[in-house]
Amino acid sequence: MNFAVFVAIILSAIFFIISNYKKPSTIEDEPINEPTISSSSDIVNSDVVLSPSAIPNIKEGFDANVSGVPVVMYHNLMEDDKKANHPSLNNGLTATTSEFEKHLAALRERNYSSLSLEDLVDYMKNGTEIPYKSIMLTFDDGYLSNTELAAPLLRKYGFKAVMFVITEGIDGESQPYNSDILQYVTREDMQKASDVFTYASHANTLDGHNNYKNLTHKQYIKELDDGLSMLKSDFIAYPLGFNTSTIIKEVKARNYKCAFTIQNGYAKKNGDLYKIPRLYANSPMSAKKFIKLIETGEKQ
Repeated sequence: MNFAVFVAIILSAIFFIISNYKKPSTIEDEPINEPTISSSSDIVNSDVVLSPSAIPNIKEGFDANVSGVPVVMYHNLMEDDKKANHPSLNNGLTATTSEFEKHLAALRERNYSSLSLEDLVDYMKNGTEIPYKSIMLTFDDGYLSNTELAAPLLRKYGFKAVMFVITEGIDGESQPYNSDILQYVTREDMQKASDVFTYASHANTLDGHNNYKNLTHKQYIKELDDGLSMLKSDFIAYPLGFNTSTIIKEVKARNYKCAFTIQNGYAKKNGDLYKIPRLYANSPMSAKKFIKLIETGEKQ
């Protein structure tokens, strides 16, 4: 082979590599589908259901085994038009149905899958390998909107979630959903959504929850024990995220396997099982900002 032919081959190879080069995608430039929903009836009547087992475990970009597991915190859910016109619930604690669906669609597009509470504890305690794109979705307080609006969307996109329940009303009679007020789940409501929700401890009374930081030790013990008697669980989220060494001691004494805070961060291997951080999906939050939150841990 003469020199001229050799040079021509090399130049051709370089040109081919350059012309076919594809810049690695980032959170900012990856397209994220953002579906819209006109009403809650569109959610309930959707017949598209995706099994969690159908989600592939693809190692691409984010790896929960390295970064830690993003545990996302939501509270209330509301239809878009209802939230926009509500005098008190139009706030960061209430996500709209279309907003929540965009989050789920973005997770599905990027091949995320739900991690159970047991698997999270196993991962943190024993370093057990988990799917690369693992995530945990949590809802605090136990609002009826979670079972009425969030559950159908979780089914549609093949995700599961954890609901930390204020338990004083769970033995009451189930009521028709009314988006104008905050309603809490009953056992009947919980059963209907048990295919997508796991239920865990939070507080026993609304008053105890809202005044958690000011409870005496005796009041706190009663709140903890009464809540546990109403809803047996191995897992708890501290009301308002508040915890002290004394509170943690009492939680451990009741054989809870782990406890969640509202501190920002990932649930990591060898991390403190009784101070598990979470990522707050403060509304409004676009799909792009949501993905940035779970893959970088950065708040808005």
